[in-house]
Amino acid sequence: MSPASNWPGIAAERFANQCREIIAPFLDEYGFRCVRDHVTPNSASLSFANGDRYVALSLSFDPRDAPHACWVILGQGSLEAGVRLERYWFVAASR
Repeated sequence: MSPASNWPGIAAERFANQCREIIAPFLDEYGFRCVRDHVTPNSASLSFANGDRYVALSLSFDPRDAPHACWVILGQGSLEAGVRLERYWFVAASR
């Protein structure tokens, strides 16, 4: 597979690597630990938590989810419920 045909995967992995190398050490200073690190050929999602506070970073190039998007979600409470709710509001507001 040529690099040009795999650009979403390259971009997703690069996003995840930069989150790990740049953002994770910064958040670590404030007590946030990585609780999710998931990369696919079309997306990347990393979440950091400190107690009930969280920072979720996501990138999607999935052709089924056009337009492509990048999210930074800051929240408090349940990480799973909060990320779903924030994405719901983003989709509803962008239509």
